[in-house]
Amino acid sequence: MLKFISIFLLVFSFTIQMYGQTATLEVEVTNIQSIKGNLKMGVFDKVHEYRTKSNPFMRARKIVTDSVEDFIFEKVPLGRYAVAVYHDENNDDTLNVKALGIPIEGVGFSGKFNSRIKPPDYPLASFRLKSDTIISIRLIYNKRD
Repeated sequence: MLKFISIFLLVFSFTIQMYGQTATLEVEVTNIQSIKGNLKMGVFDKVHEYRTKSNPFMRARKIVTDSVEDFIFEKVPLGRYAVAVYHDENNDDTLNVKALGIPIEGVGFSGKFNSRIKPPDYPLASFRLKSDTIISIRLIYNKRD
């Protein structure tokens, strides 16, 4: 019985340590084309929320002061995440779009993103946070009409 309790406590302790671990996520946003407005960022841990860009796991807002801005999220639980960011140049709290929903303000996503028309799906945008991590997101701007 004592051996069983010892094994149980060892497994329980390991499980708590594994699920209780956190890391720092630093996100560098580059290619900011105007020093006005602010950047809005969401860190998503669920596919549906990422797809709808609603209810991010973590969010942040930062006034633009340079062509490169850094966001630091501390004590992020280890896991899979996708990051979306947009440059709200006119401070109206909305991602402004033109015909067909194409953004006219800068947008960027973690992972493999190179389309000016639609964001990458969650599997392409997501990454596994295993330890302190730095990612870089390059904003893409579409020409205004």
